[in-house]
Amino acid sequence: MSLRYHREAEAELDEALAFYAGQHASLPGQLLRDVAAGESAIAERPQAWRRIGGVFRVLWLRRFPYGLIYHVAGEDITVYAVAHMRRKPGYWRGRTS
Repeated sequence: MSLRYHREAEAELDEALAFYAGQHASLPGQLLRDVAAGESAIAERPQAWRRIGGVFRVLWLRRFPYGLIYHVAGEDITVYAVAHMRRKPGYWRGRTS
């Protein structure tokens, strides 16, 4: 399986890293480890995570208030959002067309 990020999802991850860097120097590394663990879990069992909005799924990170919203198409996984739990639900849907 190959996993890639939509450009706006990459930007969201960068924003989260910058925010946590301002909070404490160790937090960006912890966030990246949490994201990497999520990516591994998705790659191992892409259909295991909760379905949202039909064909999309979400894996919530363990330590941070973010979810990886993704879609599986054959052997390809696309992360469409690194969504903060407090953002308006579904804001990322326009990225999928």
